[in-house]
Amino acid sequence: MKHSWLIVVTLAGCAGVEKVPTTELARYLRVAPQRTAVECSFSILRNAEGWNITSVTGNLTVEARYDAKDRLLDAQASLRGGKAARVGVRGGRAKVTAPGRDDPEIDVPAGVIVTSAPDLTDTFRICRLWDRARGGRQEFPGLWIHPAQPTQRLTFPAEFVRRDGELDVLTLRLRGNSAYRAWVDPSGRMIKLVSLPVKAGSTVLVLEGSEDAARALPDE
Repeated sequence: MKHSWLIVVTLAGCAGVEKVPTTELARYLRVAPQRTAVECSFSILRNAEGWNITSVTGNLTVEARYDAKDRLLDAQASLRGGKAARVGVRGGRAKVTAPGRDDPEIDVPAGVIVTSAPDLTDTFRICRLWDRARGGRQEFPGLWIHPAQPTQRLTFPAEFVRRDGELDVLTLRLRGNSAYRAWVDPSGRMIKLVSLPVKAGSTVLVLEGSEDAARALPDE
């Protein structure tokens, strides 16, 4: 009986570990003939109440906070030492405020992707939300905010192209119908991202730590 009790206590302790906050960090490198440098970084903090994501690209920081059911609680896009656009949410409706601006309320469904420019939260999150089993064409709600430009409520489509080894290859359409090719692993990590059409000067980003794997992939 003593041994059984110890096993129960141990398992109970393991179950409790799931409630401990966890942090995930990811950085993406811009690959160029002359040099490779960090383009953007993502930090995701999860706890029992929900989760939040912070992205940093150059002077721009985008932050979004969600509850345990993926409902947006608040968000902001801010320029270092400058202006910020802030999002307040009530009853599934968001109000975005920025200096000198008062945008109308807008709907924000659960799982809405908050992004800005220059920012790649849209591509990062689309890959995380992609349903590999479903495949085909999938759409994801987006909320584009910026300190100096009007708010936009967008829909981001992603379409399956092929499979390279264990990676799903997708075509993503972002704000302004700009197109990207993304390579996504089974856990939803974006391994490589290339702006389309591929030409000299196209953006090529790879997940830090996956440079060798990304180098072996085609560019479209």
